[in-house]
Formats: sequence, C-alpha cells, structure tokens
Amino acid sequence: PIDEAALEGRECYGALDLSAARDLTAFVLVFPEEGGCFTVLPRFFLPEFDIAGKSENDRVPYDIWARQESSRLTLLPGKVIDPQAVAEYIADEAGRFDIKEIAFDRWRIEDLRRELAKASIDLPLQPFGQGYKDMSPAVDMLEVAVAQQKVNHAGNPLLRMNAANAVITKDPSGARKLDKSKASGRIDGLVALAMALQTAARHEEDNSLPACLMEDA
Repeated sequence: PIDEAALEGRECYGALDLSAARDLTAFVLVFPEEGGCFTVLPRFFLPEFDIAGKSENDRVPYDIWARQESSRLTLLPGKVIDPQAVAEYIADEAGRFDIKEIAFDRWRIEDLRRELAKASIDLPLQPFGQGYKDMSPAVDMLEVAVAQQKVNHAGNPLLRMNAANAVITKDPSGARKLDKSKASGRIDGLVALAMALQTAARHEEDNSLPACLMEDA
C-alpha cells in the first residue's frame, strides 16, 4: 500500500504520455526512496462516453476500474480527452508534491501547453524523444528496476495491463524502445513510467541512485 499523504511535499519526477482524443492518457510520478527503490503514483484518463464499449474493445474492465480509487482512473465528461482537465490535475499535483521535472512526448503537447498558459500555470516540462536513442536507456532502467523489485505501484491494474501488452523492438545497433504500433493493447502507462524513471535517474545519478542501476541503465 502507498500512503499518499506521506508523500506530500516530497521530491519526485513525472512523465506524461498524451493519447489520441478518445484513448488512454497517462501521467506518472515516481518518488525516489532509500536503496534505489521508487514509489509510483500513476493517473489515467479516459473519456467517459461509451466506457462500456471501450472496456469491451480493449477486453479490460475500465468501467469497474473507474469506480475503484486504487485504480487511479479518472473518467472525463464527453467523447474526447479534455486537455484543460489534464492540465488542472497536473497543476494540482504540482501543488502537493515537489515535482522537479515532467518528461513528455511531444505529440499533442501543444494542446496541454495552451491550457497551462491560459491558467498561468508554469510546470517543469521537458521533452523526451520516443525514438531508440532516448527510449533505450529508459527501457533499460525500467527493466532493471522491475527485475530487482525496486518499483512499488501498489499493484495498479492499469499499469499491470500496460505491462502485459508491451512489445519491445530493437534497431540494428541493439537499442530498444516500447513500440505502441506492435503492442497487443494500450501501453501508455508503462511508457510514462519508463520516461519518469529515466528522468529520476538522470537527476539522481550524482546523489543516491545505486551503482547497480546506473551500470545497467
């Protein structure tokens, strides 16, 4: 179990994987802990319209998860993801936690930037490439942290679903990335988790991150 209240004011690192208008958007915060461990707080967003149809299409119980606070799935009114609602949520989290940096996929980010600007909200946003060059160290970091049981997300069902769907592809040099085009289902949360862990590693490498993780990353 994760005590969110105990995390308030703590330093953390985030990542945002924005979806197409009708799909799953993921925002993940990771909190570095002693011994190279990480506490993970994900938040997922889906349009509320035809949530039963989305559940049937993806073969997962979004409609049930949305009623369970532990799933951390927020249904937004309407047929599409409202970037204003996502911007407001992230701004609220920035008020609760000490977010040092938020990595983001450039795709659709301008919609979010526009909403942040309207509300005069300034967040530490940093672009994170989705190609092999930038994602390969993030995949390595994720793989090692999970293998060493250093990631606690309190058994979040959407993250577990994302992990089960994930497919990794390699380029000729052996660099790897999580490939949405080949995945068996949605992997947005896992992509965001990988980006957030690598962002944390980059900031923590001169401080407390264990050598075992950095060597493998």
